[in-house]
Amino acid sequence: MSQSLAKIYLHIIFSTKNRVPHIQKELRPNAQAYFVEVGANLGSYTEEIFMMPDHIHWLCTLPRTITISDLVKNVKIPTSAKMKTQGIPEFAWQKGYGAFSVSQSKLVTVKKIISKINPIIIPSRIFNLSIECF
Repeated sequence: MSQSLAKIYLHIIFSTKNRVPHIQKELRPNAQAYFVEVGANLGSYTEEIFMMPDHIHWLCTLPRTITISDLVKNVKIPTSAKMKTQGIPEFAWQKGYGAFSVSQSKLVTVKKIISKINPIIIPSRIFNLSIECF
């Protein structure tokens, strides 16, 4: 085969630094759109995304030319800078992350789970449950 092909789905979860609830409802649509744009510029297609006040769920593809850690790092840097320009000068993402592979057969299920996240539930509890479930 003269070409390289890959279709790897990831559910990536990480929080704001110290889980401070910086991502308010009114900022969410633009922040999510920018996040998707940055991911696309890196070659990652976003299947689903939802930002809670203190963490993010991102279901995306892993580009075949970069590592998971480089993808996460190269999304965190510009999105953190963008959030600072949106009136949150102290905004930062945590250093760590959780990345879980998602099979093609479970893709629709995970998309539904992420799309139905209710930000009214205590954010830190959801973050802990997210890590435990995946």
